[in-house]
Amino acid sequence: MTDTTAGAGAASGFVARYRPGTGTKFAIRGWIVAILLALVFGAIFIPVVVTTGNIVPGIIGGIFIAIAVIWAAVSAARAPLRWNADDRLAIAISDAGVTVPSVGLLEWDRIVGFKVFDMGILTGNVFIAGIQFLNGTRNHQEITIFTRGNMTSVARKLDVAGRQHVRSGIEKGTVGYATAWGQGLSDPSFAQVAAAVEAVAAQRGLPVAH
Repeated sequence: MTDTTAGAGAASGFVARYRPGTGTKFAIRGWIVAILLALVFGAIFIPVVVTTGNIVPGIIGGIFIAIAVIWAAVSAARAPLRWNADDRLAIAISDAGVTVPSVGLLEWDRIVGFKVFDMGILTGNVFIAGIQFLNGTRNHQEITIFTRGNMTSVARKLDVAGRQHVRSGIEKGTVGYATAWGQGLSDPSFAQVAAAVEAVAAQRGLPVAH
């Protein structure tokens, strides 16, 4: 939903929200993967240990599977924090500044620039692809707002949900906040969100990196 149509001149009053059910979808996906990985370990490595008497494959396989299961479970647990925070907010632009879910309002006098990241479908090894699939970032599109500040001190003040947004700054003394992940957006689309950010940045003389 948008309060103002994205495009030239859309400086304020723009709100984008993630699709209903996005958090649930990625949470379910993560738990299913965690359960399947645990079953794979039970079906493959335990019989190998029992039949051969060699515990080394079981230990090695168990370590890798355990890491994968924990990672999938953490992704599942954090999915609602990412997609459902602040009534499924993706980004809000107003005269006061830019609001990021679980982070709050970033005032204009603190903002030093933006980055519009749109790489489409990312490629990589199976493990990386799996992370992207579970987290909803396989189609990697996001907006990052850069402000004055220190990443370490900022992270300490935020809870787990807020820290998911924190990124490295564009230069020393700045910190980034990533949001508006494209895979959770439909109406408005990521392109509309990007257009709104480009418009407000132009109006305020702020740089936009791509």
